[in-house]
Amino acid sequence: MDRRTFGLLCELLRTDGRLKNDGLVSVEEQVCMFLHILAHHVKNRTIRGRFFRSGETVSRYFNCVLQGVLRLQANLLRMSDPVLDNCTDNRWKWFKNCLGALDGTYVRVRVATTDKPRYRTRKVDIATNVLAACSRDMQFTFVLPGWEGSASDSRVLRDAHNKNAKSWRNKSFPIYDHLALIFSKDRANGRGAETPADMADDQSINDINSEQMVNDVSPVSLNQDSTQTEGSRKRKRVDETDKLVVALDKVFEESGKRMQMVTEAILIEG
Repeated sequence: MDRRTFGLLCELLRTDGRLKNDGLVSVEEQVCMFLHILAHHVKNRTIRGRFFRSGETVSRYFNCVLQGVLRLQANLLRMSDPVLDNCTDNRWKWFKNCLGALDGTYVRVRVATTDKPRYRTRKVDIATNVLAACSRDMQFTFVLPGWEGSASDSRVLRDAHNKNAKSWRNKSFPIYDHLALIFSKDRANGRGAETPADMADDQSINDINSEQMVNDVSPVSLNQDSTQTEGSRKRKRVDETDKLVVALDKVFEESGKRMQMVTEAILIEG
């Protein structure tokens, strides 16, 4: 960045970004610290020694400049053009009126021990769930950070679409430990917890093997009471597994409907 561009950016932040001098640090120095951190990916300690400022001062003015840049989104952010009917790009011509693509990713973070259950992903990593959208030319147009790793993608998408969903942040995820045992199966190697279908198949196989063992080894006259007790336990386990599978099917079906509604609303607004 040359001096002229740097001066124009400072003037734009001063007028439209509402960034101002407070008597201690000038706007130019604030912007310089901000750009140095972004360009070289250095830590607060490095900026503190280079500009002879305290760590609290560096952090405070970095956030001030960041807020000023966000206020400039109307001036700096170019809206994506939708895919037209006469589009010839083989990658996008199938998606009429599409503005771009969005996806979520996990970014590993370090949090307090008490917060780790909320940030633990299905692969047992401590991370935050970040939603990002980009245009057709691979330029980021929207980023929503801050959600815990245990939050589902549909939940983060609802937050991006509905402002009222922000009240769900920093809340404990209900029955997370139970759901983690089901959904923590690694898609690459198949290791980890079992899916509901695998649980039902394994339970059926175990029940058949148990029945054969009882019939082959235990005399009916001597173990009638124990067989009845074991049978009731098996039926109870099977019923519980069936209820779990049915409940999860309903959750998946409802999530799919809500995702479709949100997607249609986004396309209509676009």
